[in-house]
Amino acid sequence: MQCQTMPTSDAVEAPARHLYQNLHPHAHKAPGMRLATTAGPDQARPAIAQDPDPQPPPKGFTMSTPLDPRSNALLAAFADAGCSSLLTDLQPVDMPLGQALSDFMRPAQDVYFPTTSIVSLWCLTQDGDSAEVAAVGREGMVGISVIMGGGSSTCGAVVQSAGQGFRMSSYLMKDSFDRGGPVMHIVLRYIQSVMTQMTLTAVCNRHHSLESQISRWLLQTLDRQPGQDILMTHEMIARALGVRREGVTESAVRLQRAGLIRYGRGRITILNRRGLEGHACECYAMLSKECERLRPLAVGQLPNLRSSVTARDGTPARSSSRQPMPA
Repeated sequence: MQCQTMPTSDAVEAPARHLYQNLHPHAHKAPGMRLATTAGPDQARPAIAQDPDPQPPPKGFTMSTPLDPRSNALLAAFADAGCSSLLTDLQPVDMPLGQALSDFMRPAQDVYFPTTSIVSLWCLTQDGDSAEVAAVGREGMVGISVIMGGGSSTCGAVVQSAGQGFRMSSYLMKDSFDRGGPVMHIVLRYIQSVMTQMTLTAVCNRHHSLESQISRWLLQTLDRQPGQDILMTHEMIARALGVRREGVTESAVRLQRAGLIRYGRGRITILNRRGLEGHACECYAMLSKECERLRPLAVGQLPNLRSSVTARDGTPARSSSRQPMPA
């Protein structure tokens, strides 16, 4: 498969441009993406500065590396479930740092399946404050609002870690989901894992210490990429957690003194994963356990949705015997 650079529509609006500038103020502009210097008639936005040390691709990765759809867990599950024909509609794409994949409250034209990249789902306030509510890597898909029938979403999707992935028309993915069968079962389980991630993120950011939050966030990022190095600045972590950069720096110093991480300019190396897990709150373990439970299953293990529902007494719920209302 020949990898393509994602074209960006001229219709990208101010919210997506503002999000890009807020989250990645030093990232290089993605090819074809127009970033206005103003978000409105009365509010100016600063131009993007060029980073003298841009984020490189993952170790061992080149833009000419052939992509295997099975590198994404959902796509691998589709193939194992006998839905290989769905994979013929995929387009391999480069996903550069800071690329906006979807805009706020606008229907997405495509869904994305990261393989070597990581995508952040963000919420942005009118004042320009932002926070990450979930992340998507090689385990999942960007664009679940399309599958659920809502079309648009209150979250924007921005590439957090550069790499590659696959793109598919939202219409084709929604059509395959609506047909039911293995594709629907696999996607529904993944959607539940995303809901779990959002729920635990909200609880964690409200009730746990910043050091615990950073440990959890680093571990979740590490799980989605090869190696022990995370290419990320303190500023980007602060924006993801919705906190001050100074607080992230202070926590990073303590984690480094404890021998858990080593950080330099735009790079964090995990030295002691087990120790970092000890510093993380219970949210990381809960999320890992739930995602493992909900991971894509082989076709013979896919449950019947009706039989998986139980009544209050614990017995399988029976289908409704109600007759349709007369015309």
